[in-house]
Parts: sequence; structure tokens; C-alpha cells
Amino acid sequence: MNAKIGKEQFFKPTIGKYSLHEITNDNGMKLVDLATGKGFRIMSTMFPHKDIHKGTWRSPNGQHINQIDDNLVNERFTNAINDVRVYRVADCNSDHYLVVGKFNIKLKASQQIDNSNCVKYEITKLENEEMCKAFQTEVRRLTQLTDINETQNIESLWEIIKKIITKTSEEIIGNQKINHGLIQCAKKQ
Repeated sequence: MNAKIGKEQFFKPTIGKYSLHEITNDNGMKLVDLATGKGFRIMSTMFPHKDIHKGTWRSPNGQHINQIDDNLVNERFTNAINDVRVYRVADCNSDHYLVVGKFNIKLKASQQIDNSNCVKYEITKLENEEMCKAFQTEVRRLTQLTDINETQNIESLWEIIKKIITKTSEEIIGNQKINHGLIQCAKKQ
């Protein structure tokens, strides 16, 4: 966007006070307006660094350096950002320098799902060609015996198909055997 962010006091909550530039340009005003309206903070100008670690773009003649690449973060996560700065040594064949942000994220622990009513079938038996053909034949037979018409809604069709596959799985391949000793050993570790 070629947005230069300045050091104006009235933008301080959104942009901080450590910009390379003194005055915000027109594109910078648009970026600040976007950030304020959407609840973002411009983190590139929030951390104190030397000027050589702020400039993100070098002009082709090498005379001017501007800070025009910015990191925007939702206000909710601003305390997770530790630092944003420029690394000039990364050569990626561009007139822009590498902007790096360091942050900490605390992930929530996943909730345990109750699988006590979930039945697992011994599907490895389907690798046997005869067992697989028997399974297919039984599914076809039960499907032909079932009254399926095109006017039924998708939920009722799903229930019918689910019952056919469940019944065939119980009869042909059987339930998976669980070795509880292995599970208890894994929990102790």
C-alpha cells in the first residue's frame, strides 16, 4: 500500500510512537483508518529500534529508505506480540527487507471427546478379497430389500445407508478387539 505511518499523537493507540517517519502520508491515513475501523493495531511501529531496523523498502538509487511494510494484528492479540523488526541481511532479490515478528501463543487444551458409544470395526479383514466381496454382496442385498425412493429427504436416506453398513459390518467383519493393557500402559507414561 506504500503507507508511511508517522508519529502523530492522536494515532498513538493504533500506531505506537516508534515510526521511521514523522508525518503519515495519504496511504498511511487509509491504513490507520482501516486498522482503527477493524480493531487492528499496527505493530511495526510499536517497538523501539534503531532506524536501520525500521526501514522496510530501499529506493532503487539507494538514497531513500521508507517504512512501508506493516504488520497489523487484532487488538485482542497485541499482548502476544513481543517484537517486530526488519532484518536487512536476508537477501531475497528484492528492494524490500525482511520484516520479522516474534510472538507467543498460548494454545487451549483440546477437549476430550467421549468415544464410549463409538464402535470400531475390524476393517483390516476387508483386505481379504473373499471377505470384501462378501461385504459388498451383503450391502447390495440389503439395499435392494430396503424401500428407498427419491422423495425422501437426505437425513432419512443417510439413516437408511448408515443402518445397512452398520448391520453388514457387525455381521461380516465384526468389532475391533481392544487390548486394555496397552492403553493403561500408555496412560501411565
